[in-house]
Amino acid sequence: ANPLLDEIIWRYRNAARIADAAVEEYKFHTSKFPDDVLTFASHSESSFAQSKMMTADAMYLEAMLTSDPAEKKRIATQAASLYQQAANLYARHIFRYFMGDEDIAVLPPRMTRADVLDPVKLPDALIPLSMTKLRARHITSGYTLPNSEDFQEIDAYIQRANARMNIVSKMAE
Repeated sequence: ANPLLDEIIWRYRNAARIADAAVEEYKFHTSKFPDDVLTFASHSESSFAQSKMMTADAMYLEAMLTSDPAEKKRIATQAASLYQQAANLYARHIFRYFMGDEDIAVLPPRMTRADVLDPVKLPDALIPLSMTKLRARHITSGYTLPNSEDFQEIDAYIQRANARMNIVSKMAE
């Protein structure tokens, strides 16, 4: 075992626990102060996605460190699933909070901002195409759209999740 990597894994897992605790605290707070739901919804959704990403990051390192092929495959498969969940949650977050009204057309027909959290109305399989369209709008604009700064920050998490998902998917083969 590598003490430094063990510490990093612990920190990723601790960050995930803190993010999960934050989600629960947001729920508790908004149950007592319902008028704050809109204020805290974005933070809660972001923390939930962050928890998935941090857990996947810990598992990514664990998969790299294990020498047992079956264990590597099991951990890598779980990490890939968590990275996919994180990428989808972050994309839904962008669609809900950091996409201009003029960009609603990147979503499937007849979708509204309110629909993006509903996996029936916006299935996970349709998210990558919508994100590609929105990403193209930002790139084409030279990142000058009103929400470009926030978009770039959150999209970087999506791109990292996708890159790591490709790596752990190969480990799981």
